[in-house]
Amino acid sequence: MIHASPFNSVNKSIIRNNTLHGNGSGVVLEWGAHDNQIVINTITGNTLNGIQINGALNPNAEGQEPPGTGNVDPFNDIVGNAAGIVSYDDTQTFDATYNWWGNRTGPMDTKGIPDVCGLGYNNPSGLGDVLSQCVDYKPWLNKDLCKNGGWKTPSPPPPHGLFRNQGDCIQFMNTAK
Repeated sequence: MIHASPFNSVNKSIIRNNTLHGNGSGVVLEWGAHDNQIVINTITGNTLNGIQINGALNPNAEGQEPPGTGNVDPFNDIVGNAAGIVSYDDTQTFDATYNWWGNRTGPMDTKGIPDVCGLGYNNPSGLGDVLSQCVDYKPWLNKDLCKNGGWKTPSPPPPHGLFRNQGDCIQFMNTAK
């Protein structure tokens, strides 16, 4: 869980190269946590959400304190969770671009257009993990075309890293028109 409170502050952290599995939620962002990077992880097999962004829309009163801004989640495998990312924060869009969602068709997104955060697209035919509103996921990674997991080896880490195996293991898919 990544959160900030008067007693504990977790900001500007990097969660990298982990397998986050078998939990209710793999990662929870809440209580003003800001500028955190969740990058190059495998987030799988969580019974609620791969990533949960708390906010006022959370039906659980204890989960209604939203995170701050600047949290990002690129270059992860978000696969096989009950839901990939659920945002209960209708005040900001969460950046979940450049992730692998378990299928080259991308995540399943059946929200209305535009959603409450103003995103003007959805992906109802996506066969990957399910997303909620206020999650920006375009473009996503198409891992089927990658070799040897090379897209997971940027040096230095994103957002400014260069890929070691550039050219033979990254494929972005963006179906926006």
